[in-house]
Amino acid sequence: MHLNYKTPHWEYVDGNKKRGRPLLLLSPDDLPIITSYLLKKIRRSNVVLKFENYNSNLTDKVANSYISETSLLLKKLQSLPIKDTEFESLDVININLNRIFSEKGWRAVRFELRQIKKRNKLVRLELAKPIYEQLEQIKQIEKLESLSSAIEFLVDTYHDHIDCLGSDDEN
Repeated sequence: MHLNYKTPHWEYVDGNKKRGRPLLLLSPDDLPIITSYLLKKIRRSNVVLKFENYNSNLTDKVANSYISETSLLLKKLQSLPIKDTEFESLDVININLNRIFSEKGWRAVRFELRQIKKRNKLVRLELAKPIYEQLEQIKQIEKLESLSSAIEFLVDTYHDHIDCLGSDDEN
């Protein structure tokens, strides 16, 4: 959790806060987890087709403006490490998301965020020291941020290699 960023609360259309815990918008830690999901959900076709999850008071022109700006900022922040998150951009994203989604729709997004977090729980591995050192080397050579990224890189490379072998067998 970033100590410098206070995650804003959902602003209700009628101005009346519901009872219970406040509904939160996005924090910098949420961005890498939920960005690809949000990019799928804020496409113009989704906003038109699934109106109960989106703000029904938006005109097409205004909705397109919010969607375009939010998509661009999400993609921009997605490419940055969490520690380099631009808080001003995140504030604009949060304001726009509050405008795009209905309360019901935002609750669905928060539910999906919780589900993704549950699926992404970490597992601890025991590694022999030589393997650990090789992973550290790969991490440095490939300029990766973590050992988990190094393992993911190796798995992706393995799958690419298997895919190449599979396509060679077919010829």
